[in-house]
Amino acid sequence: MSTVEVAQPAAAHGRGHGDRPSRRGPRAAWSRATPEERGVGLASLGLVLWFLVRVRSGADLYDGSHVVALAQRIAQGDRLFVDEMNAQAVGSAAGAPFVWAWTHLFGQNHLVLAYRYCYVTVAVLVGVLCYRALRTRVRPLVAFTAVAAASMVTSYHVVGLSYNTVPTLAMTIFACCGLAAVLGPASSARRWVVPVGLTAPLGAVSLQSLLPAVGLSLLVLAVLLWRDGRRDAVLWLVGTAAAVTVPVAGYFLGAVGWSAISDTLDYTVQYQQPRSGPLERLGFTSISWLKELVTPVRLPAVLLGLSAAVPALPVRWRREAVIWFPLVLGATSLLALLVHDVNLMRYVGSVQLYTALVMLPVCLWWVRSRGDREVATLLLLAAPTALVGHPMVAATTFAGPWYGEFPPASVALAIATTVGACRVAERITGVADGVALKRCALVSVLVILASQFATNFYGNSPWAARTPAPAGAYSGLYSGGRELAHLRIVQDTTDTWVRPGESLLVYGAVTGAFLTSGARADTNIVWLEDFGELGRYTTDWVRQTGRVPDVVLVSTDAIHGDGIEAMAQRDPILASFAGTHRIVAGIRSFSPGQFRSEAGLVVLRRTGT
Repeated sequence: MSTVEVAQPAAAHGRGHGDRPSRRGPRAAWSRATPEERGVGLASLGLVLWFLVRVRSGADLYDGSHVVALAQRIAQGDRLFVDEMNAQAVGSAAGAPFVWAWTHLFGQNHLVLAYRYCYVTVAVLVGVLCYRALRTRVRPLVAFTAVAAASMVTSYHVVGLSYNTVPTLAMTIFACCGLAAVLGPASSARRWVVPVGLTAPLGAVSLQSLLPAVGLSLLVLAVLLWRDGRRDAVLWLVGTAAAVTVPVAGYFLGAVGWSAISDTLDYTVQYQQPRSGPLERLGFTSISWLKELVTPVRLPAVLLGLSAAVPALPVRWRREAVIWFPLVLGATSLLALLVHDVNLMRYVGSVQLYTALVMLPVCLWWVRSRGDREVATLLLLAAPTALVGHPMVAATTFAGPWYGEFPPASVALAIATTVGACRVAERITGVADGVALKRCALVSVLVILASQFATNFYGNSPWAARTPAPAGAYSGLYSGGRELAHLRIVQDTTDTWVRPGESLLVYGAVTGAFLTSGARADTNIVWLEDFGELGRYTTDWVRQTGRVPDVVLVSTDAIHGDGIEAMAQRDPILASFAGTHRIVAGIRSFSPGQFRSEAGLVVLRRTGT
């Protein structure tokens, strides 16, 4: 039996309502709430309002635009794997209905901001569900801290429904609702496994490298439920998971077809192979993680956090170590930037991962010494994604350790260690210390908030992004520096050369051109770069579909050699347009060795258009 107090229904605390019928509605709920619950409510409202402002900063034309461009392509009627040969499009398909509705009502105006707000809305709904789930076993402040630590973190600082955020939200639901199903009232276990069964398969199919870990996670949950005699909940878990898995599998194997999926996988493996193989990526990322933990700049924070698991140290020291560890870790990130000019924790996803790794030994000690069932159950639920998910994601991403790519694999562990850290801070002295818990919660949330200001993806810090973006798809956002200059170039180019109703192929990583133009993608992949001989996949797709793009935009950073004319002699894609397109603008914008954000666009228009 856990030594930690379990949250009880409101009636158990004797609120003095007697036999009077309970009032309903927000005002009545507020009047019945405890001071701690009211504080959590106000803090949650503040976080949502803050995040609505935060997501307006940054307008990168690459990863941040890519997830929206994929959703736009699906909304325009193209098919996964058949037309868009990128498995990442599966995650963005979740946002396609929203993009379809928005573009039909408002056109391209404010599309990127609206897509970000769509994600925030979904994340808030998930957060409310997960908070209610955790409240079945933990007090309000602990539940709030855990949900906030999970909900405010997105890979790359890219906000929007995507191949990263959909599995992250799914695993957040899995951890929180899984705890409620296993340890909450047995009568409500079925209710809590339903959202798990409905969302876990969607998360797995959105990020295919997470499939084995999600499958193992569901198995662990089923075993825990079965062990506690909640066998009807196991049947509901299997049933709801099957209700999603069967039609999704039917769509992919029937409407899409295995041959299209296989072609996409082969294509992806082949164009990624020249960069590095899966084992090389896994080894590099793992070594980078370990090196970062023991680097002299970071070591003081790591030792401080780990000291909380050393029984020989004074109890008060260990409590303060847990409370202040996130702040010291953040301070070492700034120091690393000053000393080494490199900071692997610029992105909050990295902060989340390293915090969880350091707090894990502390939580294991806590479970072993105090028998905390809540923390133990959360750790068991997080084990598959921590042990299997992390290596799989590391082996299949080129992001390495730098861009905070790992929330889909680390969020369940982060929830477990956050709850564990809060429990340690509150109860390590043997007496409940509400003040220590409040300090722990405040530091944990504020460090994550501060980390959000470190950088926008592939751009400036939010402090430097203070200029409104041009009117169009990026309206409502703020940008600055090279990012803003590049956005204006792309916006002006598409406004000038891509007419309404025309189709587009973009050669290079400037996926934002699809958003500034709203054009249909006549290409086998939205993110098309110089893949050498594998360009035949693109030319084959154009030939088989008969969809020849009206406009081809070539980002000058993708041009290798002496210029586009020389590159067109060897590149199968550009060579295929030699007889159908002519260069109409941008040829002078090329210079060797350009960065993405400095590149211009060479414009090719279809002859006769």
